[in-house]
Amino acid sequence: MTPNCYCKLFGLFFILLTERKAYVTYSPLPYPLHCLIFAGMKSSCTKTEHNYLREVGQRVRVARQNLGLSQETFAKTCNMDRTYISDVERGERNISILNLKKIADALKAPISNLIS
Repeated sequence: MTPNCYCKLFGLFFILLTERKAYVTYSPLPYPLHCLIFAGMKSSCTKTEHNYLREVGQRVRVARQNLGLSQETFAKTCNMDRTYISDVERGERNISILNLKKIADALKAPISNLIS
């Protein structure tokens, strides 16, 4: 099992707790099999990359707030979920280029303002 990762089976619901998120899923698979599956999970971002995601997220948050928009209103403008925008602003999402374009368009700003 990876460090800072905890697995627990409650009936047929399997819960994986990591440092930042909790994953809950229904599963008929036995607990040991789930632990083997999740043991191979590792963060795909280095600390430097995660810091960069936080910087991009901070730029998105500042630009959104400068427009006077709530996360919910902004998310609707982007045609995304509010929790997704929240994750982006906290640097929890490694967003795709297409989603970055949607966000930049909603902010009426070039993508380069968000990533440089």
